[in-house]
Amino acid sequence: NNRKRFELKLHDSLKMAARTKTCVAVLMIDLDNFKPINDQNGHAAGDEVLRVVSERLGHICRDTDFVARLGGDEFAIIATAVDAGEHIEIMAHRIIDQLNLPVYYQSLALKIGGSVGISIYPDDSEDAIELVQKSDKALYEAKNGGRNTFRFAENKVAKLNLA
Repeated sequence: NNRKRFELKLHDSLKMAARTKTCVAVLMIDLDNFKPINDQNGHAAGDEVLRVVSERLGHICRDTDFVARLGGDEFAIIATAVDAGEHIEIMAHRIIDQLNLPVYYQSLALKIGGSVGISIYPDDSEDAIELVQKSDKALYEAKNGGRNTFRFAENKVAKLNLA
């Protein structure tokens, strides 16, 4: 299952980051307007949206990053060997830009969008579960902040703690 693979990959990524004194970012992504697409156009349209989103997120990530669909319309990215807060900010902007592009299904141009919550190891926490919780909290702050945006945990600008 994807969630279990995500959790294992996050634990492995954190161990490697501790050894190499690098940072890891956890990005939680939730699609906006997914339910109406499923309700109005059927599950085949919803499945196509999820397939296209997975593909787009894969193109944004580097080979060392990990993308997972955790369930429903929720995705997560583990960005490893992060060396600058700006890198994660650029990645978040790219995610939002990609999610704002229409998904073409049959003769329809389906509009989604998305919100992103971000936490960073070791700044926000050294614990995998807490990093995910902080990313989730930031995700809901992004949704409450008008959607189609991203927030860092603790509403702060990324300042990475590199030794």
